[in-house]
Amino acid sequence: MCIAILNTKQTTLKKQLLRNCWENNGDGAGILYINNDNKLEFFKEMNNFDTFYDKYIDVRKNYGKRNMVLHFRISTHGKVNTTNCHPFLVSDSIGFVHNGMIYDVPTSTEYSDTYMFNETVLKNFKEGFEHNETIMEMLEVFIGSGSKLVFLNDDDDYFIVNEKAGHWNMHCWFSNSSYKQVNDWVDFGGIKKKKIQSNTKTYNTPLSWSAWDMDGREYTSQVGSRFCECCDTVLRTDEEIDGGICEWCIEDSMYDQECDCCQGSNGKYRYKWETYVCDDCNKVLVD
Repeated sequence: MCIAILNTKQTTLKKQLLRNCWENNGDGAGILYINNDNKLEFFKEMNNFDTFYDKYIDVRKNYGKRNMVLHFRISTHGKVNTTNCHPFLVSDSIGFVHNGMIYDVPTSTEYSDTYMFNETVLKNFKEGFEHNETIMEMLEVFIGSGSKLVFLNDDDDYFIVNEKAGHWNMHCWFSNSSYKQVNDWVDFGGIKKKKIQSNTKTYNTPLSWSAWDMDGREYTSQVGSRFCECCDTVLRTDEEIDGGICEWCIEDSMYDQECDCCQGSNGKYRYKWETYVCDDCNKVLVD
């Protein structure tokens, strides 16, 4: 199903997080960003994570704190190659990535559903369509509830279609939780699924794996689902359940970021303020 990430200007993502994305979605990765001439550029890498990560850091260092969009692909339609690897440019002024499957587009053994969606739908829109609320609402209906789109234009504006189907964490938006841990994936006819081991059985569960427990039983609200209050991942240990937060988010909550109050360098995420605040500013706010 892939993972799409809106990496906002506030955050440089950890190497291990990006490696998780690469390992869980292994059919190529890409970056959409804005250069110093305010032009959109993209980078795609099919074979080597370190090459991808070096480019990611290079973009962060050379083009300042601007928004960027990342994508890690699992193939469902079309060949595994750079042509079908995200991101895609709609025009010189706007590009996008997609997570999910789009059915109402022409099918092709050569090209992915996202590629065909760009060629047959998006490229027919007038410049600036991303600012038209009606068009964006229509796109949400067209792609379906299981799909998400992230657009970035050359004004450094981002637009998320079906934002509610993903979640925010570390000032970034993630289309799913496959950035959190490396999973054992198997590929059935081009559609990768997670293999979950229990004491007696092996379950091949759908890509919405966060809604399944380690014995392959699906969580629903009727049977007492327990999800992380930050990212909606299923809580698996007694410690996570008691705290209402997964281990990954606990770690991230302590990860140093620039304080949003004083622009210092030692801010930590405070759930009370829903932003990164240093110890001194937090004391002032509390007092």
